[in-house]
Amino acid sequence: ALGISASVQSGSAARQATEERLAAIVLDRETVLVDYIAQIGDDLRTTATNPNTLAALTAFHDGYHDLGNVPTERLQQLYIEDNPHPTGEKENLDQASDGSSYSRAHGRFHPWFRQFLRARGYYDIFLFDDDGNLVYTVFKELDYATNLNDGEYRDTDLGHALRTAMAGGDAETHFFEFQA
Repeated sequence: ALGISASVQSGSAARQATEERLAAIVLDRETVLVDYIAQIGDDLRTTATNPNTLAALTAFHDGYHDLGNVPTERLQQLYIEDNPHPTGEKENLDQASDGSSYSRAHGRFHPWFRQFLRARGYYDIFLFDDDGNLVYTVFKELDYATNLNDGEYRDTDLGHALRTAMAGGDAETHFFEFQA
């Protein structure tokens, strides 16, 4: 009877110790996640108010609209199709050689955004104009240079994030869990 009692007490103590260790791990991971989300929020606010970002957005917006009626086709041709870098490395092209104001802006600002993205480990960085045009991304995927308010990518998580952010005002930060 003493052996069984000692075994039960030992098992109970081991289970309690395991539960306490698991609770500590959960608390530690929660703290890490909260800190990570706060860091992303800080990065968003800092980048959004950075004079370099505001100058880039103005230059990309103006360059996008300077391309005429077909900015999507032209920019996707220059930065995706004619890009000498393979898929998955399109971000390595600093500037297309077409001489447009858009490409000059891209040559000026893209290296900074690419470096920031790599340093922080982000998937991509997107700049939109007030009309919902995706006027800049680091990685240049097929939604690049399209309109996410009424274009073919409007129903994606990125389109929903854009519209939520535009409706929320300047001081709000919104997070979305993007799906493939």
